[in-house]
Amino acid sequence: MLGRLLDGRYEVTSVLGSGGFSQTYIARDIRRPSFPQCVVKHLQPFSQEPNFLQELRTRFQIEAEALEKLGVHDQIPQLLACFETDEEFYLVQEFVEGHSLSDELLPGQRRPEAEVVALLGDILKVLEFIHHQRVVHRDIKPNNLLRRKRDRKIVLIDFGAVKAIQTQILNPDPTIRIGTPGYTPPEQEAGQPGYNSDLYALGMTAIQALTGVHPSQLIDPSTGKLTWRAQAQVSSSLAAVLDRMVCYRPSQRYQSARECLERLTAIAEPSRISTATLQIAEQITKIRSGKISPHLTAGISFGLGLTVIGLISIHNRDQAAQATLAKVKRLQSQGQYQACLEQAKTLTQNFGVSPSLHGQAETVLNQCQIELDGQKLRTAQQLATTGKLVNAITSASKIPEQSQLQPQAQRLIETWTQRLLELGWAEYHRGDLAQAIAYAESVPVATPDYQTAQTTITQWQKSWQVAETHFRKAQQAFEQSQWQVAIQLAQDTPTSENHFWQAQLAGLERRAQAAQQAEAATRSQRITRTLERLNQDLDLIGRNALEQAYPDKTYKRTEALSELQVRRNGDRVTFRFTVISQGWFWRESTAFDWEVLMLQQQHVQAAVANGKLDSYRAEELNNYFLSLAKQYL
Repeated sequence: MLGRLLDGRYEVTSVLGSGGFSQTYIARDIRRPSFPQCVVKHLQPFSQEPNFLQELRTRFQIEAEALEKLGVHDQIPQLLACFETDEEFYLVQEFVEGHSLSDELLPGQRRPEAEVVALLGDILKVLEFIHHQRVVHRDIKPNNLLRRKRDRKIVLIDFGAVKAIQTQILNPDPTIRIGTPGYTPPEQEAGQPGYNSDLYALGMTAIQALTGVHPSQLIDPSTGKLTWRAQAQVSSSLAAVLDRMVCYRPSQRYQSARECLERLTAIAEPSRISTATLQIAEQITKIRSGKISPHLTAGISFGLGLTVIGLISIHNRDQAAQATLAKVKRLQSQGQYQACLEQAKTLTQNFGVSPSLHGQAETVLNQCQIELDGQKLRTAQQLATTGKLVNAITSASKIPEQSQLQPQAQRLIETWTQRLLELGWAEYHRGDLAQAIAYAESVPVATPDYQTAQTTITQWQKSWQVAETHFRKAQQAFEQSQWQVAIQLAQDTPTSENHFWQAQLAGLERRAQAAQQAEAATRSQRITRTLERLNQDLDLIGRNALEQAYPDKTYKRTEALSELQVRRNGDRVTFRFTVISQGWFWRESTAFDWEVLMLQQQHVQAAVANGKLDSYRAEELNNYFLSLAKQYL
């Protein structure tokens, strides 16, 4: 496969992995200026039976559509293409530069708790998105979690589209079993995965990070019980979250990624009220023990009074914030994302809100923003599907720069602007220059391809003018019956980049060649007819001419008087006319060469002038050939 060009666009450069009936390659997109890398997944069916292939084709299309919807998230690779070639199937996805978590989670090396909490928070946000799209990943593990190089974020890969199809091929049982030992929960092993099956696998990944031990080595094979706390340095609150994530029964786990994320946020940031209360208790203890000067007691008492008032204020403020947060979540669940976003902003901008509530509000704000941006992006994609590319670009351009979907939006805008240019080139080759320019001019100024579009318009206009000028000259030559000139102009016109002018000039060239051949055939037929008549009438006319010139001479009527020899080379004819006399009449035979296309008077006169004929005989012959010319030509 190395070096092979797939779909006329993706050139395979290396092998990324293989297994079963599928392979994964790194390729480069040669239709884009920077030749960016991409990942190609290749499925080779083991059966070519038509019904089997049709079922496989349908399944493959469904999986591809799911991947396309998921690819709008910044931390999920975008689906770039899906195609079939020679009854083999291909998925092309965005290439993510980075490394897998398996390179970080090395055996025997424990990761700090703060790092594991950050890791869980990052992945839970992605899981919340895919579960909202009614998709279960089914194979969360370090190898499928990439640490992206440019921003250190975790990217979730390998949603098992090819893997699911492959499993269906090998096992027709409708319950598709996908997963990796140690990370796969029991219900998934039984072919009944749910949303919190992904939470189980993520919990196992986090435990591996804390302990430095692979999950399969933490389960007692005789009892099936997971024992891990003794091998990790972990707070009881985080350990409780992880234990609930990896419960054997799905009903005992968190029921959604959002619920798990909220609990994680709550334990990561203790409330301010609790912290302030501990500080007050410490101060009171110091006062009672006499460790603080009596002179400071009054001030401290006053300060403590203010602190208590402040704590009450904080408590009331947090109660109001809790109510606002509940309203925000309710708006989110009802799909009122714009109102949800505005309410969540008020919480995140309120510095008096506790860190826990602030964090929850920020999470909901980001989720609502993603939903709104996702709606804009889906609207843009629908517009693009119906051919309204300019409207699609305008809609996608409204996604904020700080949005997680901004990279996806930019990729789509780039694709759509390139499509506008492709449509422009198609119209240009079709012969509609005005429509081609209209497509190119519709590329928005803010897009990367705007300058390319302007340069392309100038290129079209110059090439069009050159081709049109040459065509008009060739057409004028054709109308004036200058066939060879028209043919030469048509062949020399620099129109290799424009199919329309190529076709126009090729047609004109064919018409000129046909006219030239017809004219040549007509002229050839006329010359042939003339020569036939000459052969028929030569003796008779020659004898009559001689008898009139020499009435007193006698000769044998059967004696050959003349002979016409003709050589033809295309349209060029050489006449050799020989008069043969009796020995007493003309001592020598007389001949002259006549190279003409048609018999004309000046040729005979030129022969006389050159001394090839004496004036007497030239006069007779001249009259003779003139009469032939008038009669036949």
